[in-house]
Amino acid sequence: MIWPAFAPLLFLSISNVFMTFAWYGHLRFPDRPLWIVVLASWGIAFLEYCFAVPANRIGLSIPPRN
Repeated sequence: MIWPAFAPLLFLSISNVFMTFAWYGHLRFPDRPLWIVVLASWGIAFLEYCFAVPANRIGLSIPPRN
């Protein structure tokens, strides 16, 4: 099956996109209060975490090739 080998790549790519927005998204809203920007960044980072953890677990379960 190709899914176990492809899933970590897909999930980590999605995770990377979310993390980029979490880290740099606040620069687009300099007029917003800091606490709103922090909450938004943490919310986006949570979505990143929801993709990164399954990707790492799936990747760990794939048996190595000889």
